[in-house]
Amino acid sequence: MPQGFQVFSENGNVSIDISANLTRILGSFMANARTGRRSIPVDNQEKPFAYFVPTQAPSFGCNFSLWLEGNDVCWRYGTIPAGSPYQEMPVGSVKVYYGVR
Repeated sequence: MPQGFQVFSENGNVSIDISANLTRILGSFMANARTGRRSIPVDNQEKPFAYFVPTQAPSFGCNFSLWLEGNDVCWRYGTIPAGSPYQEMPVGSVKVYYGVR
């Protein structure tokens, strides 16, 4: 028997269907280097994802980039242009979460 979760509208149409695409967070790490890369262990059918959460006060600008290359999470702390009212986020001030879907 198939398993999953579906929500139907009052007209009987499927509004939400997560039967085939559940996410699973595998872990997290602090981005403690100016640039870096970390591999995510995935199975053949799984797709990796990642997101980040700054750990500094909101007065810091977002000069952090996060992207995926295959099964690797890559990141880079950039610079804030001169004259900007924001301060750069210090290296080590971002927590990265990663997982599969």
